[in-house]
Amino acid sequence: MILITGATGFIGSHLMNSLPNSYKKRILTRDASLLRSHCTNTEIISYTPGLPLSNAIFKDIHTVVHCAGMAHAPINNSKSFQDRVFEANSTLTKLLAEGALKNGVKRFIYISTSKVHGEISVEKIKFDETRELNPQNIYAESKFYGEKHLINLCLDKEMQYFVLRPPLVYGRGVKANFKLLNLIAKIGIPLPIGDIDNARSFIAIDNLISAIMLCIETNFQKSSIYLVSDDDDISISELFRRICTSMNKKAYLFNINQKKLELIFKLLKQEVFFQKVSSNFSLNIEKIKNDLGWTPVVRMNQVLSEMNKTEN
Repeated sequence: MILITGATGFIGSHLMNSLPNSYKKRILTRDASLLRSHCTNTEIISYTPGLPLSNAIFKDIHTVVHCAGMAHAPINNSKSFQDRVFEANSTLTKLLAEGALKNGVKRFIYISTSKVHGEISVEKIKFDETRELNPQNIYAESKFYGEKHLINLCLDKEMQYFVLRPPLVYGRGVKANFKLLNLIAKIGIPLPIGDIDNARSFIAIDNLISAIMLCIETNFQKSSIYLVSDDDDISISELFRRICTSMNKKAYLFNINQKKLELIFKLLKQEVFFQKVSSNFSLNIEKIKNDLGWTPVVRMNQVLSEMNKTEN
């Protein structure tokens, strides 16, 4: 039996739709009303944040897939929000790992983030799993501590762990910045990013789910950490062109010197956003290829086209 957290979220809901009906599943959720009552072979258990997890949650569980988490900060990024992020991304991971170990769970799969490595990869040098960790914001820091709790608890224990570190995930149902780019492309708003020639990694939700499924089913016995991506690093301007192409629309891009553009974003107090769209963020995924034989199962253009068919 598999225990899944975050089943109502973007990643978790796609995982639920991908698991064969023959799999016995138990969902741990804060709000059972958000889940479909007709899920096949599925138990639903509610929990209250901040309270201990009961042993019954882990009864007969072989594998935990921990997808639950918080990522998107409000504008004020208040202390209370930061506390909720740490509760969801770090504290809950620790409680789940402790409960899993206590109850004989064999495997724990944690969906972390590649942002634990930092925000910028040096030109032509990709992040890999050996690189020093350098989380730069509350989300990445909370995921870093979630990883740390899991790894430390599993030292000299029989429970195996897989930590997956994806970059920005896109696909059907995506929100935040990727959804905003889709809206801009749909409306036809010109963007001043034609001169940005960076390299960034992304991952389609279909590719991430295929990596998770492989971690569930593999006979590979060593605990491991893996970076995952589409293995197709592109610039932000190329990303926008692909989004427009998937909609059969023209990409309206114009060039502004990057230093001038940076100054404009600085005056608008959007330096962090400019860094995200203009810097390099490339991942080396050779480790998961070599260990598990994983490769991406879909290409970006295919997923973008499917997104537009679904949302139109």
